[in-house]
Parts: sequence; structure tokens; C-alpha cells
Amino acid sequence: MDIIASIHDKWFQLIKSGEKTIEVRKTLPKRLVEKENHYIYWYNTKTKKIEGKSRLACIESLNEDSLYESDYEYSCLSIEEIQEYVGGTSHIPNIYFWYLGDFEPLDIKLPESKRPPQSWCYYDTIFHPLIAINPNFNNKTDEELDKQEEEK
Repeated sequence: MDIIASIHDKWFQLIKSGEKTIEVRKTLPKRLVEKENHYIYWYNTKTKKIEGKSRLACIESLNEDSLYESDYEYSCLSIEEIQEYVGGTSHIPNIYFWYLGDFEPLDIKLPESKRPPQSWCYYDTIFHPLIAINPNFNNKTDEELDKQEEEK
């Protein structure tokens, strides 16, 4: 299962150049299965297009203590900027480092009927017209995926 993530142009350019290899997010895509290839499709908020995709190598959950021992510098953010992003310095809830692998440039304009995610969304639940860019597309709704998880 893949993800579409909205990202500001400044951060997209750093990912594209290979300088930024960790994306910091407040939430975890729970439906991703370990040991499968997953991709993040980057929706650039400036150009209003999906301009690339990165392989999602792994996701690491961090808390306030582990943040200081992490590879945070690969996110192109300081510890203070990460603390500000997650809501201040008094208490840092769990945050997630999305480790990025191979980057591939794309140039895909979203159909006018589709709105980009505010943060991220599962690729298969909203962007059905974009199936052609991912031949491994899983065409199930959130409800179907939830039911499938419950049956396991």
C-alpha cells in the first residue's frame, strides 16, 4: 500500500536532491505491512502536482528521550524545529521518522475532482484515477481494509 503526502516545495527540493532522507510526521500509516515495498508519492503544494516518489525504507517511532539519540539531522530540521512541529518543548508525544529510499521524479497533475491530502493519505482510498502510476495498486476501501484486518 502506498501513500500520497503533501509537502512544501522547500522540503520537496531537499528530498529530490537526496539531502533530506528522513520525513518527520506526527502520525503513523498503520496499514503498511513490514517487508513489503511501499512508496510515498510527493504532492508539491507549490506546483500542485505529484512530482516524485520515494521508497519508504522504514518508519521509526520516537519519543522525547530517543529524539536526542536519533538521526534527526537527516530530516534537515533541528531538534528545536522538531519540538515546535510536534507542539512545543514541554512534552513531545511519539513522532515518526519516515526513512526514505530511492527517489524517482514524476510529473502528475491531480484530476480537478480530487483534493490533495492535508498531511498524507493512503494512495488507494482517494486517488483511484491515478492507478496507472502504480501497477501494484490495491483497490480496496478503508472499510474493506479494516474488515480484512479484523478477520486476521
